[in-house]
Amino acid sequence: MRYLHYIILLCVTTSFLACETGVIIDIPSEANKPVINVLMNKDSVIYARITLSGKLANTNSFPEPKDAIVQLFDNDQLKETLTLRTINYFDYYCSTTKVEAGHTYKVTAAVPGMELAEGTDVIPDSAVIGELKRIEVPINGIDVDNKVILQLHDKAGEKNYYRIRIFGAYGGQTTPNGPFVVTKYGRAAYIKSDDPAYDLFDEGGNEEIFMDDKLFDGRSPRFVFNLESQSQVQYLIVEVSSLTYDSYRYLKTSYLAIRKAENPLTEKVLVFNNIKNGLGVVGGIAMREYVLPN
Repeated sequence: MRYLHYIILLCVTTSFLACETGVIIDIPSEANKPVINVLMNKDSVIYARITLSGKLANTNSFPEPKDAIVQLFDNDQLKETLTLRTINYFDYYCSTTKVEAGHTYKVTAAVPGMELAEGTDVIPDSAVIGELKRIEVPINGIDVDNKVILQLHDKAGEKNYYRIRIFGAYGGQTTPNGPFVVTKYGRAAYIKSDDPAYDLFDEGGNEEIFMDDKLFDGRSPRFVFNLESQSQVQYLIVEVSSLTYDSYRYLKTSYLAIRKAENPLTEKVLVFNNIKNGLGVVGGIAMREYVLPN
């Protein structure tokens, strides 16, 4: 009788294993969709980059539709239809009016044969800066340690987001009698610090510092940024950006995706997207630059 139980159990188990159910998962394609990329800077005109997404297996190029109708809405009222311009070999749809802090703007892109794509965000006000200074500590006759001290006056009772970048720069006149101009070097400087208030993504330096005010809401924290470069630089340009939640998430995830792209051991990063019927971002930003001589 005991063996009969084993035989029945074996038959039941075999019948379950013999049943296979095929499940088809419909994964939506992200190819051939409108892509809107625009960061709307306070008190500036906007430059909207409109492209079409593609499959990386087939091509690394992203077509630029020249017949799109791109419109800007200010607090849900049509402000203007943007004009196509070519700048440094790339196409942009440009506004003639400047965006203002506190206003909510929507950018729509109508590409023939596709659904209307759109994205919306508000323009933040500029970050309020207190103390800002540069300290050079000589190492030898050639090299110096560069530090930047920056104080932020954070607004209480609201969620605030920031990005900090520091550039080396040089000065000179555009013509013998022209204005004196301070010009950035190509890339932002690498920054090191152990301050817990902002995100550093690895043990090396980071070109962009992101932070929210969860550790200093309504206060005036004082940050010390240590530049990784030990060379003498004529000027430093400190770029301080106040961000919205959407622009903060987009810029941070974009930066992380670039940093981790070449490392197969790290988890891949999904870049934030706030475009309806498309990809990309419409984000608000208030960016200011401060020049610090040596």
